[in-house]
Amino acid sequence: MEKLWKEYATFKILKNGTNKNNEDVHKISYEVIEEKVYFPAIYRIQIKDIIIPRCLNNDSNGILAIGQTTNLNERYDDIITSLEKWNGHSEAILAHYIYTYSDQFWQKYIDKKVISVCYYKSDNLDQDETREIIRYIKDFGEPPPFNSAIPGRYTDNIWNEVFG
Repeated sequence: MEKLWKEYATFKILKNGTNKNNEDVHKISYEVIEEKVYFPAIYRIQIKDIIIPRCLNNDSNGILAIGQTTNLNERYDDIITSLEKWNGHSEAILAHYIYTYSDQFWQKYIDKKVISVCYYKSDNLDQDETREIIRYIKDFGEPPPFNSAIPGRYTDNIWNEVFG
């Protein structure tokens, strides 16, 4: 059964000049829409109003990553910190490297775009995260771009459920 995703927060990544090494410096402009999400949740990071070409189909939700957390408030803080300072959250660190070093990626997917973090409450984090990533693979032929691993990728019952 499809879960109802709720928006937790939105943010924009703004170029804020360069540092002494002539590297781009970024500032995060953000708005938390729903505070106090201290329960286990599945979340996804997505770019609003953009289509990302994938192997099988275009992703009209612009999903960059799907993950799980026991406390969305803390995870969101980790994501923002990682985007600004390159430490903490693996998908956000990867995003930081890509948008910092790829002008083409910056212009096409980040510049002037709103990025959203959506979630739903989960009673079974591992299975729900695996299910969401496998659903994405079913629809698009590959995992979300910033998911560097597929949790539970050898869990036959979830693959059978999603593809069955």
